[in-house]
Amino acid sequence: MQEIMLTEKQATEKFISGVPSEFFHLHKQCKGKARYVKKLKQLFAGWDNKPLPGYGIVDFILEPTDSLLKQGWEIGCVGVEIKSSFNLIAKPGRAIAQILDYQSCEYSLPNGNIPEELSMIFLFPFRETGCLIASIMQQEGLGFVRYDPKFEPQFRLLHANTSHEPVFNYYSDGSVEIRRPRYGKKFGHR
Repeated sequence: MQEIMLTEKQATEKFISGVPSEFFHLHKQCKGKARYVKKLKQLFAGWDNKPLPGYGIVDFILEPTDSLLKQGWEIGCVGVEIKSSFNLIAKPGRAIAQILDYQSCEYSLPNGNIPEELSMIFLFPFRETGCLIASIMQQEGLGFVRYDPKFEPQFRLLHANTSHEPVFNYYSDGSVEIRRPRYGKKFGHR
């Protein structure tokens, strides 16, 4: 089966139509203040006589509803960055580097909650990562959104690894399945 190629606008529309609103509040174009900037990026800014990056703007933040929290959701808000199918195929490293930068930011939501980091950030549309850098993505809490209303589960948040394990499945009957992420626990020496 041939993959349908989506522009960024088409991907955005498809993503918005798939988010189960009874389980997630959808916040668009969320600006986050950088909590830290990696040393090499600090050096580049200095060498180029530019200021340090001060913020990042993630396309969407999914904030869990009370209903989802009652179902057992434990990882708080998650981010979603939308790309065209072409950009994810031709330039996957750029998209991955971008969402890694977004993980160093704290985001304030319209509800006035205390700024918080995103526990995971997902790319949309879905892209196989077995041949990319799945092990690094899983360690860093990155993943993909998969949405297809013709198949069950219809909407999925998948932790990037070779098997694309779901942390969230949404079915057409309104039921959900939630799993804790299994990867990203290790620090340092392996």
